[in-house]
Amino acid sequence: MSRFIFTCQPDAVDLTLSELKKADAALAVVKWLEPGLAVCETELTFEDFSAGIKATEPVFLRHICPADLVCAPEELEKISAFALSRLVPGQSFSVQVRALSGFDAAARRAAAEKIGTLIEAEGYTSRRSEPDAIISVMLGEEVFYGISAPEDNLSSWPGGMRRFAKGDSTASRAEFKLFEALELYGRDLIPGRALDLGAAPGGWTRVLAEKGFSVTAVDPANLAPEVLALKAVTHFKGTSQQYLTEPRGKFDIIVNDMKLDIHESARVMAECAGNLSENGIGIMTFKLRPKKWTAQINSGLSVLTKHYRIVALRQLFHNRSEVTAILAPLE
Repeated sequence: MSRFIFTCQPDAVDLTLSELKKADAALAVVKWLEPGLAVCETELTFEDFSAGIKATEPVFLRHICPADLVCAPEELEKISAFALSRLVPGQSFSVQVRALSGFDAAARRAAAEKIGTLIEAEGYTSRRSEPDAIISVMLGEEVFYGISAPEDNLSSWPGGMRRFAKGDSTASRAEFKLFEALELYGRDLIPGRALDLGAAPGGWTRVLAEKGFSVTAVDPANLAPEVLALKAVTHFKGTSQQYLTEPRGKFDIIVNDMKLDIHESARVMAECAGNLSENGIGIMTFKLRPKKWTAQINSGLSVLTKHYRIVALRQLFHNRSEVTAILAPLE
């Protein structure tokens, strides 16, 4: 038997629990820590549970981490001792500390530094990026902790919370959705031609241009002046249907963040499926209305699967009441 902590968007808890029980029908919630954050118990080892849940390709589950052990906040040296008993000589590590209400950022940093310093003193290397092992710590009145391989946590970021620095040109959270999707699923994509459907005011267009793409931004509304001024950007001032009335060639990436009914938005993506290059990807946001999320998602997928292969469907950290679909040409 093992315990772990799972993380999801608070409004996706029921759907996430359903996903978790696909890997273990007997799984039980032991304690709710905060909305969208709970300790669960399973008969499986953490590694076996992780393998089982990954095989089901969850949409709403963001992050899991082992939580078999508990100590008091003043007993953090126990965490270091436990980690040292599990680390293999030569392994690198990262200490990921999250905190519940009542513990601020300074408390998180102090805990991570104390735990990490004790481990480094024994000759192990702390590595923030791509460590061999992650020591997960949930700081509260009682401290849950465990150690795991990064891939077993579903995300290498604490709680699956991928943070991006907000630059001077960043217009909105919407841009971070595309950054996150490209980081997860577009690493092998070579910059070429990009098509942004429903582009205004141009946040996604800007991201694609900054990543080296030549972008056609399609929208009857105006783009932000600073986006329109980018040399890599061409604005087609009309609807997607109007744009596609003429041959437009192939695009290496086609994106769609339009605020449309999911079924209608999927139909727009379906119309340009023939314009996606052989090794290209499509990225589409499913904008979810308050109720019956599963039915809405299935409605969109019923359209898309006739024209694309679904690479992934995930509620990314920067999604709110929405999920992101990653698409590829049918083989």
